[in-house]
Order: sequence, then C-alpha cells, then structure tokens
Amino acid sequence: MADPISISFAAIELIKQCAKIIKVIKDTVETARSAKEALMELLRQAERFRGLLQLARSLAGQARHGSSPGSLFQFNDSIYRQTLREITIFVNEVSRVTGDFRGGVWWITHKKQADGLVSRMATHEYEINSLLQSIAAVTSLRTYDEVKELSERVICQMEITTPFENLSVQGPSQSPTGDLDFQEQHFTYWLGETLQLDIENEYLDRRTKLSNAAYWGDWDSLFQIIHDAHAEFSESWINCIRLSKDIPKVYGLTSTDLIIKEPQIEADKVSGWTPLHQAVYMNASIDVVEKMISLGAWKAIRTFWTDDGEFPFKNMTPLEMARSLGLSHLFEVLSPVIRHNIPSEILQILEENFHGLIRADLGNLILAKTLRLPKLIVLIELNTPQMWFPVKLASNSLQGYFCILDQRELVVKSLGTHKSGQPQQYRISESGVCENYIH
Repeated sequence: MADPISISFAAIELIKQCAKIIKVIKDTVETARSAKEALMELLRQAERFRGLLQLARSLAGQARHGSSPGSLFQFNDSIYRQTLREITIFVNEVSRVTGDFRGGVWWITHKKQADGLVSRMATHEYEINSLLQSIAAVTSLRTYDEVKELSERVICQMEITTPFENLSVQGPSQSPTGDLDFQEQHFTYWLGETLQLDIENEYLDRRTKLSNAAYWGDWDSLFQIIHDAHAEFSESWINCIRLSKDIPKVYGLTSTDLIIKEPQIEADKVSGWTPLHQAVYMNASIDVVEKMISLGAWKAIRTFWTDDGEFPFKNMTPLEMARSLGLSHLFEVLSPVIRHNIPSEILQILEENFHGLIRADLGNLILAKTLRLPKLIVLIELNTPQMWFPVKLASNSLQGYFCILDQRELVVKSLGTHKSGQPQQYRISESGVCENYIH
C-alpha cells in the first residue's frame, strides 16, 4: 500500500526506467531478426506503461490535496522495477547475440522468456488502470468514465508501429507499393531532379506543362496534370519545381557517368518555386490555395532564388511571399502547422547526416551534384512524417530513399542505391548514422 506522495515519486523513477528501456529497444529492434516481433511488442508495452505511469503521477500529485488524510492505494513499485530490470537484461542479451550465427538458436530457447515479459507488462498495465480508478474514486478528482477515457487516450497515443512495416517493392515503377495504397500510407514525395537530363520525353513534356500552368495561373490545367501524373507515373507533383534546360551533351555521358561542369551550372539556375509559390505570386483564390494544401503542398519550403528587387529575400516561403505582397486573406491558410516540434538545430543535423549518406551512396555521379536533396522541415507538418525520395539511376528498377521521423531521429531505408545493390536501413541521430540489418 502507498500514499499519493509515494506513488507520485515512485512513478517518476519508473517512468525514467521505462524511457531507458524504450531507447535500448529502439537501438536494438531494427538489427534483430528472429526476436524483432517480440521486441516490438515489448516496446509497445513499455510505451503504454510509461504513458499510464505519467497519468498516475499526475492524478497522485493532485490527490495530495484532494484525498482524505491517510488515504492508501494498492501500488507495489518494487514488482514493476523488477520486471523492467528483467526486460533491460533481456534486450541487452538480444543485442549481444544479434548478428552472431548462434542468434537464431538463442532465440528459440528464449522466446518463452519474451512471451512471459510481455504477459507481465500487460498485467502491470491492468494494475495501473485499477490504481487510477482507485485514486479517482477516493478523491473525486475524476469520474470512472473520465479516467477510462484518459487511459484509452494515452494508450492510443503511445501506439507503436514499425517504420515501413507495410511497405514492399514490386516491379520497376518509381513509386513504392505495399499492403496499403501508397497514398493511404501518407508518404510525401520529394522529387529532386533539377535538370532535363536523361528524362523520357513524355514525362518531361508533362512536367513542363505543369510548370507552365503554374506560371500562368491556369489552375484547372494544373490540377488535371497533377491528377493524371498520379495515375500514369505514380507520383505526386503538387510540389514539383520547373526543371532547368538540358545541358550540352558530352559524347557517351549520361547521368550515371562522372561529373562534368555544365550540369552544376544549369542546376544552379533552378528557382525552386513550387506551384504553391506560384499561386501566391499570381494572387490565386483562397480556394485554389486550400486545394493545393489538401493535395500535400508544403508550406514551409523555400525558393532557391527570387528576382532582385521583387522580394526582400532570395529564399522565400509561400507565407513570406504573401506578406510581402500584402495578401492578408492568405496569411492564415499559409501559416505552417507544426505537428512534430523538433528543435531546429537537431533537424538540421539530421538533414546534414541524411544528405551525407545520400552523397556517399551516389559518389561522383552527375546526379549527386545536381539533385535537390530533401529538406526535412517539410516533415514536421505531416501527421505521419514520412517521405519517399526517388533517385533514378536506372530505368528498370526502383531506387531511392524512404525516411520517417521517429521523435528526434530519422529512420531511412534505401533501395538500389547502396554499392551492394541490397536494401539498407539506417537510424540517423545527432551522433551520426547507424546502419541496421535488412532482410
């Protein structure tokens, strides 16, 4: 039995222990083969338990002022600490044998232990829920239904999914497919080409028509082209920029050959204006702007340059353009909505490490020097912060990078870009890039 003050302080220590376990599991789960499913379940249980402990800490803290003197509640934190210690030992052991030829045999003999830990965590979750109801009943802080709703909300928010778990690759298309429709997986597309180099005529013609429609404010044509492009090329063009003119050809050279000077010169001429920038510049109606945003237009992306004297800065967001032009009716709809509040300096480090990974893969190719590499700032507005960045090194295979923000880290899966030719998975953090095993 424990009083509210003891529960509050014990919960804080248990929360810290859960946080350490969650980090250890995340560092291990992507490299574990046989034990991956069990680790993911332990991760889910640890996250749920941590969330409920936070709720218990909060209610217990309030109960210090609302309960009658001497109120005690069923709470045995020593049992919870023991379970968490055993999980830590288990996960560390999984990490130790990962990659070892004995790992599969070890897992066969330890699967029952993993199942037991998952079962115990489920029991502890039930016990904390009972504690919450007891505190509410004694103190009248919350009704039964209110506590139940709070608990369910916490569990829902703590739900864990494996990055790219529903994703599979089929055929030569430049878009990924999986158990779900690609659009339903809520990936945003980053199309990084800047040059009209090694691009099929039909594709290039459609991209040019898109840019022209945006330039002249022909919104009906623009939306139709975007719709057709998704059907024909399996790509989202709502954030496409105009491609620079083709470069003088050097006999026998393509984008997969060594770097030459002309591509970089031409790539530097790209303005980086998206259709949303053009919509602001052409004073489009709020209906047009809202439709673009509903299709996934990025509000935080910046231009590469603007004409001297027309705008105060070279690199402008759509909102900055609207303010410069005095289009007050667009201010609210163009204001970014931050859903993943990662410190800007950390996001910058993740982006630099991601770009370094891409450059290391592409090496000295023309493409490496002319691609517009992904800006991670576009992810912070997405409900599900995922991106697909195709890299067209060959016409008959899917190549590129998937990435997804995981709190203050970036999980990346590359296809067809590594020198081995095999898919690779990485976890990028402030400290660098960690390569993980891929089946």
